[in-house]
Amino acid sequence: MPASLAVSCSSMQCKNSNLMLGNVTIQQTSGGCNVTSCIYDGIANGTIATTLTPSLQPRCP
Repeated sequence: MPASLAVSCSSMQCKNSNLMLGNVTIQQTSGGCNVTSCIYDGIANGTIATTLTPSLQPRCP
């Protein structure tokens, strides 16, 4: 993979996670369903900003 492509792709990955922008993980628990999303948070200094967003849902989708 060319270095320039690796840099642009890494900016689409949520920090401290292996999730890429738009991806979701779902983990069923006794209390419901843990849903973690990697969401778009804008552009900062020419770089895509992402946010890792966890939530607890009563049921798994």
